Amino acid sequence: MTADYSENRITGKTLLAFILLFTVVAAFFYGGYCVAESSAHHSISFPRIPEGMYLTFIKDASLKDSGSDTVVHIFSGTVISPYAFHGRSMNFYYSENKEALERFKTLDIWDQLTRAKEMGVYRLDAGFDCFVEQKQLEQICDEVENETRAMQSRDFKVRFEPVIICGVILLAVGLYLTYVFSMLKWHAFLYVVDIIGLIVIFMNTLSNMCH
Repeated sequence: MTADYSENRITGKTLLAFILLFTVVAAFFYGGYCVAESSAHHSISFPRIPEGMYLTFIKDASLKDSGSDTVVHIFSGTVISPYAFHGRSMNFYYSENKEALERFKTLDIWDQLTRAKEMGVYRLDAGFDCFVEQKQLEQICDEVENETRAMQSRDFKVRFEPVIICGVILLAVGLYLTYVFSMLKWHAFLYVVDIIGLIVIFMNTLSNMCH
């Protein structure tokens, strides 16, 4: 089969073929960007409580137990042992009965969840501003946030660089084949290939983002 190269002007069908090609390439880049960004967001560093850390309340606070509607009043100068960061606040267990609290800490996680009320232990949450060690806690969180941003930036670059390379190759090959098949007047074939390509890119992007 030979092409009629005497007609070199750009027809509406040929223009549509190139528009579809650029749409496919744009979708490829955008899909790759979304997948790379979604993957990078899974790289998260969490703040850890330094071993043996105790926190001292700098002011009186009324805190609600996360397991009930009970409001617990904590007085300035109270010392607690936190067990987890929760955003810009600290989770800790509290009881006026120190012996009960020590026994509670020896239980496994399931028993702690089910026996807290029975043992008179409350699961509380207090903001950094409640503690003398506020600056130290903020520093720990700031360092972790910086580490997370660095990890995400690095992971995004690793995932997106191949997309750029493949996208450039796709564009170059696509331009050549679109020109050739347009000269052969195989416009319908080009339309079908481009539409299938869009569907494949969409499904692949959706699948990878869901993971």
